[in-house]
Amino acid sequence: MLQSGSPVPPGGAAGAAGETRVRVRKLRRDGSVRIAYEALRQVEQDGGLLVAARWAGGTWQGRWARMEPGDPCREFYRPGACLAVLHLMSPGGASRGFYVDLCEPVEVRAPADPPAEPVQVSYRDLELDLFVTPDGAWHLLDEAEFLEWLLGGARPQEVAWVVQGLAECLDRWQRGAVPFDGQPGS
Repeated sequence: MLQSGSPVPPGGAAGAAGETRVRVRKLRRDGSVRIAYEALRQVEQDGGLLVAARWAGGTWQGRWARMEPGDPCREFYRPGACLAVLHLMSPGGASRGFYVDLCEPVEVRAPADPPAEPVQVSYRDLELDLFVTPDGAWHLLDEAEFLEWLLGGARPQEVAWVVQGLAECLDRWQRGAVPFDGQPGS
């Protein structure tokens, strides 16, 4: 899980003139905030929103990637999708892989006062995640927690959201669609 720090946008929270700020809130299953940060909208594409952020927390070491403070991320959120995708990159822009949160449907809300308020993105993380390495290998994460959650009474709708998120992720990868466009093997 990406828990050890908060990404922040390049150039600060406000962004340069004409750039749209995005406020991202990742929620725990109980609805409490796990992480919240501001990023900058890059583009709306393929039904979703691509945003740019920089890792501001301490060093995060996953099984297949490492993030250092200041490392760039490109994130993809599609309203109603059951996945949130973080493209982890080196300072030079080389792909370190994709961290995929499988979640309840993502909510994206436009601000009432666009210049003064950020676009709001929020999602409630579920128990199973996915990591896709730059060479296209797929790795399920948190399988033990997922099984415990299933046996402990996960709601059928939540399980359906996990399956839906996995299916969309696989479909986007196979089509080479955003956010996986330009990746080897996609």
